[in-house]
Amino acid sequence: MFVLVLIMLISLFVIGIGASAGAGGGAGRMQGAEALGGLIGLVLAVAYYAGSEAKWGQTPGKMLVGIRVVRTDGRDCTAGEAVLRNITKILGGAALLSIIVAIVLILATDENQRLGDIIGGTTVVKA
Repeated sequence: MFVLVLIMLISLFVIGIGASAGAGGGAGRMQGAEALGGLIGLVLAVAYYAGSEAKWGQTPGKMLVGIRVVRTDGRDCTAGEAVLRNITKILGGAALLSIIVAIVLILATDENQRLGDIIGGTTVVKA
């Protein structure tokens, strides 16, 4: 966990340096810094969610509320399954449509799965 936090802090520092350098050099540099920042943010999001769930079966937030991610057969999820289940979360972001789809699927499926869980073969259970 410490390593993930450290990586995020270093990345934010690098993004800040890139944005500062781009500020004096025109719009092209700034757009490049923003694109790089977005890419780094995407990689960090995947690393945070998928890494935490693959290693411990839960993110710190899931630990706080007492839930964890497992395969549909109850075994611990693998790194590949954790990545698959989180792709839809990261790509959909906080868009209202993706949230509505997630809620409908959770209510409609027997194992309370959202789209990412169905794709990854996982479900969320009480820890």
